[in-house]
Amino acid sequence: MSAVMLKLRIWVHAETALLKINARRTGQRFTALAIALGLAILAVGMINMGIFELLAETYGRVKGAFYLAGANGVLAAIVVFVAQRSKPGLEEEMVGEIREMALAELQADADELKEEFDRIAGRVQQIETAVSTLTGSGSSLSKLSAVAPVIEVAVQALKTRHGDK
Repeated sequence: MSAVMLKLRIWVHAETALLKINARRTGQRFTALAIALGLAILAVGMINMGIFELLAETYGRVKGAFYLAGANGVLAAIVVFVAQRSKPGLEEEMVGEIREMALAELQADADELKEEFDRIAGRVQQIETAVSTLTGSGSSLSKLSAVAPVIEVAVQALKTRHGDK
């Protein structure tokens, strides 16, 4: 397997792991919020009846209802605040670092490929110039000197091919 494919696999695995971690954390957060909300509704419903009766005797029915509603609002805000405190863990940070390293390596490989394509484009341009010079008019000596870049490119290609084996 080539190094580029290995780096792509690492990057894909890192992205997949981050997605799973985020989904798990979101699911846990949602579950905690749902449980907290259900318990809060049940508890508030039962306690509200008792507290309202106590407040109604002490402050009257209207003031007692307002005091009880305020307490219910504070309780709900506390539950939501606690549920939102979930932070990314060490596992997610490590996977994020792996993802960043894989992306940096892939970017470096892409830059190398771009440089190679630029070199190939330059060689093709040399060949094109040599061929157009050969097909044009002029002396045999000028035509032979025009072939030199083509020969040089061919020799470099052969050296590269034999150097890779």
